[in-house]
Amino acid sequence: MERFVFALAVLALADSVSFMVVMPSLSFYVDSLQGSQDFYGLVLALYSFFSFIGKPILGRWSDVSNFQTPYMASISLSVLGSILYTIAPVFSSAQTGLLVLALARIVGGLGRANSALGFAYIARASPPNQRTSTACNPRLGSDDRDGHCAVLQRFYTRLSQIVIYIMLPNLSDDDDNNGDDDNDDEKTSKESHSSK
Repeated sequence: MERFVFALAVLALADSVSFMVVMPSLSFYVDSLQGSQDFYGLVLALYSFFSFIGKPILGRWSDVSNFQTPYMASISLSVLGSILYTIAPVFSSAQTGLLVLALARIVGGLGRANSALGFAYIARASPPNQRTSTACNPRLGSDDRDGHCAVLQRFYTRLSQIVIYIMLPNLSDDDDNNGDDDNDDEKTSKESHSSK
């Protein structure tokens, strides 16, 4: 396996692990810091928005310099964002903790902007006959002349959608009535008959 492919795979793994830690814990962090649901939505959006903002900046930077400098800067931002995310609940003031949490997501989003650099690096560092197989094959670096990569990608996409559908709770149940719609109707009916 080529060195650049291994490096990109390690970075993708680190990013995935970071995502797996942040997403389940973010709502608990916001709740423990007395943040509102609106703030939770804002913090979720900040990460993606600043990743979106940072991609053309990092892309332009990598065009005028080498790949290593913008890549290392973005990785450093990701690490700094993770550290800030980790220490956000430590602050004694809930408002300060929420601000640090928002800053962590902004810095982490700017660091995550390096995802586009990986594909650009593959395009420049690999020979033209290996670019597609290197960029999309689940077995990084293997040859994909028969188009198996696309088939596997569709399969994994559908499988993940099925798993998410099965794992999601039934959101149509209302917490206020705990599924006792029939009993509420009977109570309302009895109350209206007794008032007559």
